[in-house]
Amino acid sequence: MNAVSSNYPTASAVGHNDTGHFFDESYLNVTWGTESDKDYYFAADNADSLTNVFEGIAEDVTTGSLEVNPDETAELTDTLSQYFNLPAGITKDKVTVQYVEATDYNTETGFTFASEASAMPEGINIDVTIDEETENIKVTGFDYKEYAASYEENDDGTYDVSGGKLVVTFPIEVDENACLLAPVENGQYETNNVDGSKAKLAYKENDQAHENTVVTALDKSPKVFFDNTTFDANGTDVTVQVYVDGEKKDNPLDYVSIDRDQRDTAKDYFNRVSTTDGVLTYDFNYNTDNGHDMVDLKVTLKDKDTYLLQGVNSYQSHGSKGTDNVRDAGAADGIYVVDNVTADGTDTVDCTIYLRTAYSAEYYLDGDLQDGNLTDNTVYLAGEDVDASTPDNEKPGTGQSAWMDWKNSDYATSISLKELPTVSGSVVDGWYLGDDTDKAESPVSVAENTNKAENNVFKFNATTVEQFNIIINYVDDNQEPLQDSKTISNI
Repeated sequence: MNAVSSNYPTASAVGHNDTGHFFDESYLNVTWGTESDKDYYFAADNADSLTNVFEGIAEDVTTGSLEVNPDETAELTDTLSQYFNLPAGITKDKVTVQYVEATDYNTETGFTFASEASAMPEGINIDVTIDEETENIKVTGFDYKEYAASYEENDDGTYDVSGGKLVVTFPIEVDENACLLAPVENGQYETNNVDGSKAKLAYKENDQAHENTVVTALDKSPKVFFDNTTFDANGTDVTVQVYVDGEKKDNPLDYVSIDRDQRDTAKDYFNRVSTTDGVLTYDFNYNTDNGHDMVDLKVTLKDKDTYLLQGVNSYQSHGSKGTDNVRDAGAADGIYVVDNVTADGTDTVDCTIYLRTAYSAEYYLDGDLQDGNLTDNTVYLAGEDVDASTPDNEKPGTGQSAWMDWKNSDYATSISLKELPTVSGSVVDGWYLGDDTDKAESPVSVAENTNKAENNVFKFNATTVEQFNIIINYVDDNQEPLQDSKTISNI
């Protein structure tokens, strides 16, 4: 990083004193000068080219006017913005710290620097610390007070210059997901403009201080141009569609959300690039070293109480260890994962999700909802789009892909009626479905009776009638029996 950059071509660092000796009074004044009319940014089409672009770029260091003692204990730190990452496993040898000497000074254009770096000044021992978790790089060991670029004006109007600038370079990678989820105007993403953690220099407030208590932060950030409108990751786009009760929906995301499941990958880029006639197209990335051109789709039902995932038809790759087809990722919450989805290379939609309206059954006795052994927790569907799951011996083998079916097993399409309860002293009559006057016959077809469901609930009713007997005795005037008595029941 340096105080003179393409952002501020007239920036300067000047020592002020009465004796003609630079920094005798431990006082440094850094002036920005006139800002360049051209943004300091670079074009990057993908993570690999971005790394190459950033190698060799000098960053800016300090701003404003300083009365300080930035000696060799000063800490120069840079924290990347949310749009960029340090390469995984980056080591110190990937961070280059160079010293470039000043060669001239002009009041209009500022300092001129050598085209190549010089040896680090004698006695300077640079140390670099990297924190991958916070995306932070810290450089210490450079004496800014002693070796900053400076000038002294001669009587004839010329300038004697000394010192130079510190140039710190390191590779970074674009976080495509972050750039696409939080796009910025014109696609120019700031590399290190992080609130609270901007690029900064921490130093002593004077030559008597023992700790770096003063901080000057960079108020400008180099930018990288990332085309968030035409970006295409290395994965082959996959397509998804949704059917509800046998009908394809043009608004599929009203029924489900589609995300990337990362259980088996560290790659996180996943972006919906289009929706056409209800077909969703998703772009994704994958590890080209030992990965496969496929993606695990996490499907979440937006109304799990109204719909059930009945089945899935998808084109799946074997991947590295075979496919799970569709796995439960929280079915109670309506979450499933379609494994190893890959593009089949034709116009056929790669993953079709089938939802069905979920019905339930309740039992009532004399108008009161029953529980206990009359509680029915089964989910009922009126139809099926997928008849059976693909058997294991028909799953794709190593290096292969195949069409896969998955059928949910947690439902029924007909209702086996519960046994009527017994009530002492009464006869129980039922079951009647809704307002039907004819008794329902078990099993009850869901598909044939959906019009009788109330808010997707089949309500079966039974009534009780108190049972009593009437005894008729046949006697003469003397109460002598004329014939056997007769018993008549009210039921």
